[in-house]
Amino acid sequence: MNEVCRQCIIDKFRDRIPDGTMEETAQDYRESVVRIANEEETGPEAAFYIRQLRKNLFGEEAFDYSGIKRHYNALVLSKEKEITEKIAAADDRILRAMQYAMTGNFVDFGALDSVTEEQLWNLMGKADGIKINESVYQAFRKEFLKARTLTYITDNCGEVVLDMFLIRELKRVSPDLQVSVIVRGAPVANDATMEDAMQIGLPEIAYVIGNGTKTDGTILKNVSEEAHRLITKADILIAKGQANYETLRGCGLNVFYLFMCKCHLFTERFQVPQFSGVMAWEIEEC
Repeated sequence: MNEVCRQCIIDKFRDRIPDGTMEETAQDYRESVVRIANEEETGPEAAFYIRQLRKNLFGEEAFDYSGIKRHYNALVLSKEKEITEKIAAADDRILRAMQYAMTGNFVDFGALDSVTEEQLWNLMGKADGIKINESVYQAFRKEFLKARTLTYITDNCGEVVLDMFLIRELKRVSPDLQVSVIVRGAPVANDATMEDAMQIGLPEIAYVIGNGTKTDGTILKNVSEEAHRLITKADILIAKGQANYETLRGCGLNVFYLFMCKCHLFTERFQVPQFSGVMAWEIEEC
């Protein structure tokens, strides 16, 4: 995190205090929010501990996104024929599938104040115009074609449908590739879980597990033993979304990150406008 990111988290949580809260409790909460934001290394970790704090102090339960998740999964899945035909017509089908997978990262109710179907369709309509760093993409092609195992770490609902289309293309090119998919271990905002994977039929094309945690992103020290093994032993990984980039960056593994820049931290770091798609390689980043 940089200072802008820390302040964003503080502003998001510090004054969200239920009516009727005793002033002493409110003050303890405000001070704790600032302390957590300043102590944690990444935004996802800070948000996780602040949500725990809110539950302990206010008895607050997380908002139930299950209806929204089912809606967006079905919505994107309804476009399957149209999208897969456009992927099949592309000169580079993997590249086109990646571009669509990036646009799906827009479906993020945790990072954005507003997510609408109209905005999503608009972005998806421009998917073929996303500029992907050519050297990073060629590095991915080289690493992917020699890999025997690939672990794909998902992010949001709706988006996970487009991830499935990309996985299909990867397996089409490399039929013997063993693909494992990791979703969140429990509901976190609108992040994809096993329930989402089952809804869209993802287990029919790849091995799918939950990561054993309910934290945004992927914090290696916290994930389940199986998830840790699939991540650390994979020949190549794809990690979707800003939170996975924030929590995995610096791990030194052969990770290719795919995401859409949605906040100041990312638009500043990659010097691109908001809602630009980015592909980054952990090996090059380090």
